Parts: sequence; structure tokens; C-alpha cells
Amino acid sequence: MRRNVRGWVRLTLVVTLLVVAAVPAALATEPYHEIIVNIPAFSLHLYQDGLPAATYPIGVGRVVNPSQLGSTEVINKVEYPTYYPPDWYSQGLQPIPPGPENPVGTRWLGLGFKGYGIHGTNAPNSIGTAASAGCIRMNNEDVEALAQLIGVGTKVTFTYETVETWLDPVTRRPFLRVHRDIYRQGTNTLTRALDALEQVGVSREAVDEQALGAILGEAAGEARPVPTSVPLFLDDQQARTGAIFFGGRLLVSVESVAALTQDEVYVSNQGEQARLWVSGREVSGIFWIGQRPYVSVETVADALGLALLTAGVQGIHLERVRVVDAQGRDLGLRPYLTRSGLFLPVQELSQQFGVTATWDARLAGVRLGETVAFGAEVIGSKAYLPYDRLAEHLGVQITWRPQQATAVLRPLYVEIDSSNVGEGLIHGDQLYVPLRPITDALDYTLGWNQSERKAYVQGVPIAGTVRGGRLFASLDALDEVIPAFRYEWDKEALRLNLHLGGAADDVNDRRFDGR
Repeated sequence: MRRNVRGWVRLTLVVTLLVVAAVPAALATEPYHEIIVNIPAFSLHLYQDGLPAATYPIGVGRVVNPSQLGSTEVINKVEYPTYYPPDWYSQGLQPIPPGPENPVGTRWLGLGFKGYGIHGTNAPNSIGTAASAGCIRMNNEDVEALAQLIGVGTKVTFTYETVETWLDPVTRRPFLRVHRDIYRQGTNTLTRALDALEQVGVSREAVDEQALGAILGEAAGEARPVPTSVPLFLDDQQARTGAIFFGGRLLVSVESVAALTQDEVYVSNQGEQARLWVSGREVSGIFWIGQRPYVSVETVADALGLALLTAGVQGIHLERVRVVDAQGRDLGLRPYLTRSGLFLPVQELSQQFGVTATWDARLAGVRLGETVAFGAEVIGSKAYLPYDRLAEHLGVQITWRPQQATAVLRPLYVEIDSSNVGEGLIHGDQLYVPLRPITDALDYTLGWNQSERKAYVQGVPIAGTVRGGRLFASLDALDEVIPAFRYEWDKEALRLNLHLGGAADDVNDRRFDGR
């Protein structure tokens, strides 16, 4: 008997231990489920033990029959439910049995909100829209999967969050998703978006509000990087807005910078793709944020004719190219720096040197006095030429190097016995000097024959040119009318000093060695 008692004791102990061990194991394997419905996102999120388990697309209530907000729970589950239309009995309607015509599909998950539930549908095209009488519609296969996972008593929370923000778990970069404000609650505002971003650690000062506003206006319902501000400087003055760091890219608002440079921006939305022009030139490589165009730093510099000094997340420095004289005084021109080089406005600069500039439509070139310059580019209804080509036509020197923000324009300075008598012209390897000061100094006569395009000095014809009402001739032409003269040419200073009336054997003392 004792042996049997011990055996029963041992058996009872073993069974008890097995039962006790099994109870926690069973409890541990039963997951806790929770449903969160974000109405404007048309999304139902299932959480298991606090972790995201599944997300399903849904249809929600119409604007006139909005889905309710707040928390409730699943109170019943019905497979292949029968649909009872509202007031069906009093209106003499018949219930709709399970089948393809049933509006609530293959599953019904009744909620604590009276008359509301999560159910399937026979109209799958309504998923992703506000089309129901307040219930949550799901694709039949989705609601069947959901019904298998959850039970009666599962908590369900209805929210209305149009701005979702989060940090990428790896890069720690901030993102947001903006949904349409389908119930017109006025939720897509800058203030609410900035508040939501602050909750994930993004300071308000770091966000570019202009780009953020474009994302809010777009309300695409898709993940977007948060646009963070990058300091933008134009001519050493900081702009209020314009540059952003967006998804690993450094971008600049074309419209913002164009407003500072007073360039015209035109956006065309005709056709399949929007296009953009700045001062009459089309800009490619546009990155659209909502309806606002952004481009790379290099592209905006090229489009607006600016010099790009530095570019990085710490700041972007752009500068307008200035054209100055030898004394550093700004000539008030608006050059354009493009990838092809520096272009200068033809008419404005030509007027300063007494040269008439007109457009020759037949030759498709710019007529500068008696010559025609080709290769002009029209920017903002004005003709522009490369700086070196325009300098050649105007007879001046313009020095500029790539990436420099200053071009220096210098004319030829002409002196007689070290006294300044005016400006000359430079055409290739020929120097042209004003004739009137020379003939006055020598007491010579001076005339001009327009039809022959020749000057007459002491009655002797020589080749000449007219610029701003003044007669010019080359140094070689002076040999024909001045018996003896010599000159000193300082190429660095662009200074030509003439000595008139020398003896005949002084001719050999002339120096034109290019220095």
C-alpha cells in the first residue's frame, strides 16, 4: 500500500507540474490585438502585442455620413452575413442573403458603435474612397484574413490624422505623409505639420516652410522627406528662403531665386508634363514638390546666369557676375554666366561705346555698326553675345576667367606725348586711334567721305571707321599721312602713347612688341 501511495503521489505531482507548466505557455502564445483606423489615410492598421502586424486599404464614410471617431471594440463576428437595409421592414425591403450581391461581403465585424461595423464589400472600386454610410469597407479577402486573427473584444480606435511624421530607423532622417482632408477639418496647416514634426524631434527652425507648404498642398498620401532649410546667399546677402535639403538632394527653388534676380519665370502645365522657362529659356531637370519647381544648385546657377561659389548643406553661395571698369566701378549691366561661358547684353553695352546694335532677322545675327555678329543668344527678349566676341566687335578688352564673379572692361587709352586724348579701339592685332586729336596737334585738315568710307588727312585718303561720331584710323594707316611718328605700347595697361612730329630717322624707334 505504501508503494502505491508513493506512486500516486509521484503521478499526481508530475501531472500537477505539467499542468502548471502548460498554463503560462498557453497564456504566452495568445497575442494581444488592437486595430487603429486612420480615416483620411484610408488605412486599417492591425497591431499585435504593440507591433505593426498588417495594414489594409479601406473605404470610409461619405462627407455627409462620416465615419465616427473614438474608441470601441469588436462585439460580434459573422461569417457570410445577411444584409438588412436600413428600415427594411417598414419600407417593405427584403434582406439580402450571402452572395455576390451582398453589400457587406463575406464577413461582418460588429462594433460597439450602434449600427457600425467593419465588413467586406461587393464594390471593390470603393476601397480608397469616402463612399460608405459610415462603416469601414474592406476587400473580402482582407476582412476574411483580419477576422481569423482577431476576436470579440478587440479594441478598435478611429483617428483622423492627415499629417503623419516619423524618423527612419536607420538614417534617422525625418519623413512625413500628408493625406487629403476629406472631411474638411482644416487639418493640413503649417502649424499642425510643424507641431507633428516637433514630436519626432525636428525643430521648427530647421524646416523650410515654403517647401513644406507645397507638400501640404499636394497631399499625395505618399512618404516625402522633410525639407530642411539650407542657408542661401546671393551677392553675400542671405535670402529668406529658396534652398532645401530634400531626401539627400540639395535643391533650390527656381521661383525664389528668380524673384531676387528679377528674372521672369513661366510654368506651362499643358500636356502630360509641366515645363518651366526662365527669361525665355527652358529649364530641364525640374524636381517638383507639389506645384513648386526645384532644381539642382548647378541648374539654377546656369538658368539665372549666376556664378556658383560654394554649395553644401551648410550653405549655398551664388553671385551675379559684375562688369566693372578699370577703376572697379560697376557698369550696371546684367551678364549671364552659362555653361557655354559669359554672355553680355549687346545693346546696353554697345550704347556705352556709341555703337548702334540692331537685330538682323534675315541673317539671324546682331548688326553692330557695319559688321554682323553671329552666335547671339536671346535671354529675356534681349540679345546676348559671348564676352570675348562682343569685346572684339566693340574694340575693347574684357578680361574674365571661369568661376570668377567679376569681368573687367577696359578700352584702349590713347595719349599724345603722355597727355590723354581719348579712347582708341582694339581689333585683333590692330590698334585704332582717334584722328581729330592727332590732326589738331599737327594742324592738319580732316574730312570724311561716307560713300567711300575713307578719312581724308591733308587731302590724303586713308582707311578709317566712325564710332560715336568720331573718326578712327589704324596705326598702319597713319604711316601714309604722318611723315614721322613713334609710339609706345603698354599692353598690360592698354595705354598707347604717340609722339608726333619726330624726325624721319625716328621712325625706326617705334615699338610694338606686344608688351
